[in-house]
Amino acid sequence: MFDLSPFFSPPYGRFGNVTPEENTDQPLDQPAESREDGTRGRSRLTWLVAALTILVIAAALIWFLTRDGEEEGTDHDGINGGDATAVDPTVTRLELKAAPVPAGRCADPRANPALLGAAQVAFDGTVTEIKGRQVTLAPIEFFAGEATDQVIVAQVGRSLQDLVGAVEFEEGERYLVAATDGRVMLCGFSAEYNGKLAALYELAFD
Repeated sequence: MFDLSPFFSPPYGRFGNVTPEENTDQPLDQPAESREDGTRGRSRLTWLVAALTILVIAAALIWFLTRDGEEEGTDHDGINGGDATAVDPTVTRLELKAAPVPAGRCADPRANPALLGAAQVAFDGTVTEIKGRQVTLAPIEFFAGEATDQVIVAQVGRSLQDLVGAVEFEEGERYLVAATDGRVMLCGFSAEYNGKLAALYELAFD
């Protein structure tokens, strides 16, 4: 009898087909990756990602701490006046001394608004400090002259009691002050703030 098994057996070897065990997507010229190689590759990638994550977190932490330090330093300078860019206040300096008054008489300011209006400096301000013979005022409004941050009035010569119509400054009080040639006008032209004198200043410097 004839052996018919070659005609009925699977044609794998005969026609060059691969067996089911050999039917993979692996290219013929590329060696198959072992489990050990795959695990090693994934392990390296995992460590690389972890290292990059740590670097990013560390950089963010350093930036945050540095920013807080700069802000605290700025606040510290502002509180303690350590700002190197701070500008000294502008100051108007005047003298409070006797002016020549004929026969010891003073002109009535209400009758001489034009005389007040000719003042080179006139302002409304509050006394912030009295130190010795020097008075410092914080101007509220300037009617004449260049506006400055402070006005310092220095008493020169005789005592205030000897000055005719001199203004007596008190710390914390508000005053209207006029001056010409650096000298405070007396005889009621400069005095503690009151409604009548304020109206006269408004009229004289309108």
